Amino acid sequence: MVILSLLPFLGVLVSVAFLPLWAPTFWSKHAGKVLIFFPLLLVGISGGEGTLPHFLHATRSTLLCDYLPFLILMTALYGIAGGIHLTVSQHTSPLVNTLWLATATLLAGWIGTTGASMICIRPFLRLNAGRPHKAHLIAFFIFLVANIGGGMSPLGDPPLFMGFLQGIDFFWVPKHLWSAVLGVATVLLGIFFCIDTFFWRKENRLPPQTSEKICCLGKKNIGFLVGAVFCVVLAGQDLGTVSLWGVSLPLMGLVRDGGLLLLLGLSLAKTPQEVRKRNAFTWEPIEEIAKIFFAIFVTLIPIEAALHEDTGLAHWLKEMLEREGHFSPLSCFWVSGILSSFLDNTPTYLFFFHLFGGDPVTLMTTQAPLLSAISLGSVFMGAVTYIGNAPNLMVASIARKRFPRQVPSFLGYMGWSIGFLFPVFAFLSWVLFS
Repeated sequence: MVILSLLPFLGVLVSVAFLPLWAPTFWSKHAGKVLIFFPLLLVGISGGEGTLPHFLHATRSTLLCDYLPFLILMTALYGIAGGIHLTVSQHTSPLVNTLWLATATLLAGWIGTTGASMICIRPFLRLNAGRPHKAHLIAFFIFLVANIGGGMSPLGDPPLFMGFLQGIDFFWVPKHLWSAVLGVATVLLGIFFCIDTFFWRKENRLPPQTSEKICCLGKKNIGFLVGAVFCVVLAGQDLGTVSLWGVSLPLMGLVRDGGLLLLLGLSLAKTPQEVRKRNAFTWEPIEEIAKIFFAIFVTLIPIEAALHEDTGLAHWLKEMLEREGHFSPLSCFWVSGILSSFLDNTPTYLFFFHLFGGDPVTLMTTQAPLLSAISLGSVFMGAVTYIGNAPNLMVASIARKRFPRQVPSFLGYMGWSIGFLFPVFAFLSWVLFS
C-alpha cells in the first residue's frame, strides 16, 4: 500500500512533463484541475488505508509550515524584482552574454536565486530578442543563475538557508563551497560561450559597433529586495511558537511572512505601473508555481514519511550510502542530488542532515565532507529539472510568455541538463569526494 500512496506524486510529475507537450491547449486551460486531482486521489488512498486523519493533519502542517511560507517568499521576491527594469545595450554577442550570466550568477549567491533570476532574466531575453536560437540561453540561465550561483551563501538557496537555521555557521558555506561553485560556474560559462559562439556564427551575426549605458528604473525596489533578504535572515531568531489549527508555528516565521507581504505591498504601491509594463509583468508565473507546488507539497507527504522511517525506502538509502560502516560523500552527493531533482530540495537536504546525526558542530568539523556533499548535491542538481527549484519554473514561464516556441519542454530541458550538467557534476564529485 505504501507504493500506492506514491502514485499521486508520480502522476504530478508525468502531468507536468508530458501534458504541456502532448496537449498544450488542454494544459493551459485545465492545469489547475489536473493538478488538484492528485492530492484528492491521495485523500482517497489514505481513506482506504485507514490513515486519513493522520494524512489530513500532515497536510495541514505541510501547508502552514512549508507551502505558504514558500509561496509568500516566492511571491514577494517575484513581485519586488518585477518592479526593477534594467535597460541594457541593444547589441549582444557571445562575450556579452557570458559576462551577463557570470554577473547574474554572482548576484544569486547574495540576494537568492529567485531574486537574481527575476531581476536578470527579462533584460537577458530583451538583449537576445532578435536571435532565432534561444533554447541554450534559457537552459544555461537556469543552470547558473537559478541554481549554481545559490551555493555561494546561505542566502542563495533554501536548503543552505535551512542549514543556517539548524545551526550551520553563516560563513561555513562560502568557505567550504565557494571553490566548487566557482569551478562549476566557470566550466559551464566556458561551455556556454562555445555554444553561443556556434549559434552566433550560424546566425551570421556581426560584432556590435555601438552600445548603450545600463539604466535602472524602479530603484526603490532594490531597497525592498534587500529588506526581503533581511526578513529571511532574521527568521533564524527564536521567539517561541504559536498554535494555529493544531499546528505549532514559529512566531518569527509569521513575522518574516508579514514583513515580506508588507514589502511586497510597498513595492506595488510605490512602483509606477509603467515600470512593470516595460517588464511585461504578469502574475501568471506565480500562479503556475502555486498550482504545481501545491500538488507537489501535498503528494510528497507519504514520500517524506517513508524517508523518515527506519524501514523501507530510508533503510535502503542508508545501505546505499554506507561504505564499511561510514557514509560515502560521493554517494551522498549523487543520491541527495537526484532526489532534489524531482523532490523539493529543502526537505531532501534536511533528511540527510538528520540522517548524519543533526549536530551542526559535528557536521561542520569531522563530518564536513558529508555536509559539503549534500549541500552541493541539493543546490546543484536542482537544475536538472524544471521542478527541481522554484526559480526554474519562473524563468521558463517568463521566457515562454515572450517566446512561446523557443523554450525547451520539460523533457527537452532535461536533455540539456543531463547532457551538459551530469559530465561536469561527475568530474566534480570525482575530484572532491572519490
